[in-house]
Amino acid sequence: LGKAFGGSIGIQLFLAQAASIGFYCIAFATPLQAIFSNIPFINKLIGEYSVLMQKQIIAAVFALIAFLLALIGADFVAKIQMIIFIVLIISVGSIAFAPLIYPASSTGSPFANNINLTNSISILGFWAAFTTFFPAVTGIDAGVGMSGKLQNPRKSLPKGTFFAVGITLLVYLGIAFIFSLLPAEKLFFIDTNGDLANIPANEIFSSIPLISILLLTGILVASGSSGIAYFLTAPRTAQALSRDNVLPGFLNFLGYDFARGGKEPRWATVLTFLIVLGIIALGKIADNEAVRILEK
Repeated sequence: LGKAFGGSIGIQLFLAQAASIGFYCIAFATPLQAIFSNIPFINKLIGEYSVLMQKQIIAAVFALIAFLLALIGADFVAKIQMIIFIVLIISVGSIAFAPLIYPASSTGSPFANNINLTNSISILGFWAAFTTFFPAVTGIDAGVGMSGKLQNPRKSLPKGTFFAVGITLLVYLGIAFIFSLLPAEKLFFIDTNGDLANIPANEIFSSIPLISILLLTGILVASGSSGIAYFLTAPRTAQALSRDNVLPGFLNFLGYDFARGGKEPRWATVLTFLIVLGIIALGKIADNEAVRILEK
């Protein structure tokens, strides 16, 4: 697209990718805080802080782990991603088979006898729907950002992207059908602002401990893997900007590794980590009143 147009997009893209890691770290920390608060050893370390601060501490620790993994290199993270992929298949599969294993007639089943196609839809606004589907797009973008590791990007990139979009569409349609078998009160609650808020998937299936655990694991793995993936993607965007001479001269170090002759963008990874910590520190993560309503 040329240095002026393409470069301006690239700078914004790097900042957006780096900031998104902070949001994924927050998403990773949110369900863990409730679990860690019940573990005496961990609660002793962070229990004296507010819920918001506890989540920020957990998010910062995860960001540090992801940062260290990114420093090790893309090849190592690629091996981890295959394990993550298997865990996500099991997690999503647990939802798909739940109506067969726990039909509405069974004790403790969260499902209803009828399909719910109308309840609450009229008050589900654009932004609520947008935030539901947007993570799928960012996950695909994280994979696209690693296209430089492909042997034949020109051929594999469009094919992989369209396959990812198609499979994601099928998964979302399937999960939407499964959720249509649930009563509306299992899916949503009204928060203190009068807005419609969704209940976490693992809470929806709290009456089925096995599925709830698998879903919680899937939520953690999904947010965690996306954060790790962007920790590889964002520095490579900065590296490309540096090598194409888009950035000012004093930022040329972002294109280099720690070691002379190295190819990993480790200096850009350090800058990305600092941006992530800033996002975590600035973000208001906890809505305690909404949490109390949900618990009731």
